Amino acid sequence: MAELAVPAPSAAPAPPQVLVVAADRRVRAALESLLRSGSSGWGVVGVATWAEAAVVAASAGPGVVLVDVAPPLDEQQRGLLEVLSAGGRAVVALSASDAVRQEVLDAGAAAFVPRSSGADAVLDAIHQVLATPALRPATRGTSPVAPRRTDAHPDPTARRLMEETL
Repeated sequence: MAELAVPAPSAAPAPPQVLVVAADRRVRAALESLLRSGSSGWGVVGVATWAEAAVVAASAGPGVVLVDVAPPLDEQQRGLLEVLSAGGRAVVALSASDAVRQEVLDAGAAAFVPRSSGADAVLDAIHQVLATPALRPATRGTSPVAPRRTDAHPDPTARRLMEETL
């Protein structure tokens, strides 16, 4: 009697990596904590400068870059947004100023979130860019998408820190 070949279970795709770029250490820590606690397993890396972001993005290949943008947006920042979004990553821009909204979107950001929107808006924007192919650059097709768990709520400490910091 012939044995049936049972396919080996396939490994579950790794969840997307999120790169957080924020010059203010407190903002960066709050965003990292928020993303780790309410992310369905995203890997999170934080950096302080745009230059560090370019290096990490080139080597680690994050699926999403969350950038805290302080106006005015200069040519270097505009250029980095273009490079990051062209490199197959979805860029979500966060800012206390609505004045940079159109600039960051024109430079390639997939989404803009006003800081005043709160923690849920940040998480929702990241989930939306991961789940919406039209918001992701075409080269991002190989990055897995982590489905949002409807029961995943950031822990109260992370949420409070996020709300107080932003």
